[in-house]
Amino acid sequence: FDTKVHDMRVKNKESYKETIDNFKPDYLGVYLSIPLNPTMFEDIKYAKSKGAKIIAGGSEITLIGEKFLPKGELDFTMGGEADLIFADFIEKHHNNPDGDLWKYCPGLGYKGSGGKIYFNQNGTVKNLDEIPFPAWALFNLKAYNSNVSKIKFPVVSSRSCPFACTYCVIPTISLE
Repeated sequence: FDTKVHDMRVKNKESYKETIDNFKPDYLGVYLSIPLNPTMFEDIKYAKSKGAKIIAGGSEITLIGEKFLPKGELDFTMGGEADLIFADFIEKHHNNPDGDLWKYCPGLGYKGSGGKIYFNQNGTVKNLDEIPFPAWALFNLKAYNSNVSKIKFPVVSSRSCPFACTYCVIPTISLE
């Protein structure tokens, strides 16, 4: 599959719309973080109006994904560790969207017939060494040179955390 990254930390909304218009994605994967991007659903609606299927992931989806699917903006959610599961879902859904194989992907949330919401158990990657390094070539790293404070590439290199801060979602996410 052809992929493209549109990094909203260094690009603006107009360039986002141009990317959607020119690239014409079949699927748009977004890291859902309302506090980081309060206008995220406007961006999602634009891509959806152009025919993209919207798949959202992140800690908010992992914890309360059932709150987002009924609203209609999202087509699918991916809870837990979606690093390898996401690609498996795209391949299965793209090759047979009317079939059932994609419906069993771990961590997947989707709307079934009659509007019923389904959530599969969150997916986990058993061996963290199986997760490939980020595709840095898809990012314009030079764009960060002009504003060093924007250099934020969260890469989680281990599971969990030794602390149990009351304001943090990590202790509430169950990973086997």
